[in-house]
Amino acid sequence: MNVMIKMGVVGAAVAMASAASAAIYIGQPLYVPAGHEAVVTFHSSDAGWTGDVYWMGGDSERDGLGQWLFNNHASTPSDSVSLGVFNAETPLYFAYDITAGGLNTYRMTDSNEINQFAYEDIGVDHFRMRIEDIKLPDGDKDYNDCMFDVRFYKTPAPGAATLGGLGLLLGFRRRRAS
Repeated sequence: MNVMIKMGVVGAAVAMASAASAAIYIGQPLYVPAGHEAVVTFHSSDAGWTGDVYWMGGDSERDGLGQWLFNNHASTPSDSVSLGVFNAETPLYFAYDITAGGLNTYRMTDSNEINQFAYEDIGVDHFRMRIEDIKLPDGDKDYNDCMFDVRFYKTPAPGAATLGGLGLLLGFRRRRAS
């Protein structure tokens, strides 16, 4: 069982191995490829503390929490949110706010807190975000306190969709004229 580890921008990587995991990236954002829609889906939580996940957008200077996505104890694995289609490669920044228990807030935009976040390469354009809810370096480093999937879906270029529709329309008109 091989596990590839990529060092995060601001911290050491922690090896987390399982038969299904290929790579864990700690301390860095996940990037949406240009021309893709990003969809996030709640996966699971093994945390004793209750917390909320937010999407902070692509603005690394943002101080607020951003758009609420999930609660690690109230959300179900079918809960999904589209973050939209991104025209340029864009980093995804998330925040995790512990609302009962530890009462900490972690933001990926903070260089002291980004190591609370990791993501796992699940498959082609499929990643699992993982959150450690105990402030590092004292946390248990299991990164299973809140997990959600991020999937990227390629969207057709606006011109391609228009040309395809125009081609269908012209083909239909020719058949009617015959």
